[in-house]
Amino acid sequence: LEYAVYYSTSDNIGTAEEAAANGTQSGNWQSGMTSQTVTGLTPGTTYYFTVVVRDKNGNTTVYTSTSQATASGDVTLPSVVISSVLTSPTATSPIPVTITFSETVTGFELADITVTNGTAGNLSETTAGKVWTADITPTANASVSVSIAAGKAKDSADNDNTASNTFSIVYDSVLPAVTVTSGSGGTTNQSPIPVTISFNKTVTGFELSDITVVNGTAGNLSETTAGKVWTADITPAANGSVSVSIASGKAKDSADNDNTVSNTLSVIYDNTLLSVVISTTAGNPAKTSPIPITITFSETVSGFELSDLTLVNATAGNFTPTTADKVWTADLTPSGQGSVSVSIVANSALDKTYEIRGNTVSNTLTIVYDSIAPTQQDTVFTASTVKKGGVSIPILSSGDTN
Repeated sequence: LEYAVYYSTSDNIGTAEEAAANGTQSGNWQSGMTSQTVTGLTPGTTYYFTVVVRDKNGNTTVYTSTSQATASGDVTLPSVVISSVLTSPTATSPIPVTITFSETVTGFELADITVTNGTAGNLSETTAGKVWTADITPTANASVSVSIAAGKAKDSADNDNTASNTFSIVYDSVLPAVTVTSGSGGTTNQSPIPVTISFNKTVTGFELSDITVVNGTAGNLSETTAGKVWTADITPAANGSVSVSIASGKAKDSADNDNTVSNTLSVIYDNTLLSVVISTTAGNPAKTSPIPITITFSETVSGFELSDLTLVNATAGNFTPTTADKVWTADLTPSGQGSVSVSIVANSALDKTYEIRGNTVSNTLTIVYDSIAPTQQDTVFTASTVKKGGVSIPILSSGDTN
């Protein structure tokens, strides 16, 4: 058997012949038909439906007709859109959203809002039956999504709303941190002092004037990792502590979060070279050995030792500190008669406080060593006289002027 559905706006399809003459066939003849969807009907109209059956020989019969009214007037489902004045990412909480229906609806309430990673509150109807606002409070720093399922509100024709868009926004309330570091360590005699400024998030708005320096000036700011890492040179104003820091609110991340205050990098800068003087109480020439010397630095030092003495025609010994880390005495033993010299080369010692500054080259102490006494020789003296002004003057002379 084959089946066909016929429909008409009048009750005039009670027989197979009437159906064929007065009705409209929906679809094709089908065997084993159990259902049929009829389209193209006019809203608000009563239709009569029947099913015509035929066998293989063309014989026909009909089912008893039935009537059904289509929905009147409005068959358009109300749509709904969720939006926000904020852009992603955002540090604002709660996040304001606006819920807008395409037509007036009833039955919409706070519980109809579906939120992922947050909760909805403060629902307010701003345009009667069409527009609502709500506040979405994020649960954690992450993506927040808001949507409204289908069937949560109805229009005046009893049409359910369709599912809304899914509004998504990233919530980020983490303030970017910044760290100032230097490879110079805690003390340096290097100028300028290189520093590195590292943010833990990408930021914008950071510039040279945002660097706070005490006892110095900043320059040569260079961005080495886009939006995250900068280098700069700090030129000390004077010897002493130099500090570098970044105040809060000098840069912002993409969610408009201000940076927190940085650490304060402190470096001791000292480029004053140490002076050293070598002196002696011995006369020049000196006939006594050893020759005592005194070595005096301009400030306390470390690392100075006997082997730092540069000697010519002498050896040194009896190396003794007399003023802790500042003054030493030593004895020079001449290797032979003649000139003896002693000096100290640059950077033989470092300042005691920071151990970053070396000494300048010392003076060269030079002294003649002569320990040979004069020798007496056999001498033949001769006597003579001369007259001067009528007076005889005796003269004793020899052939040896020693």
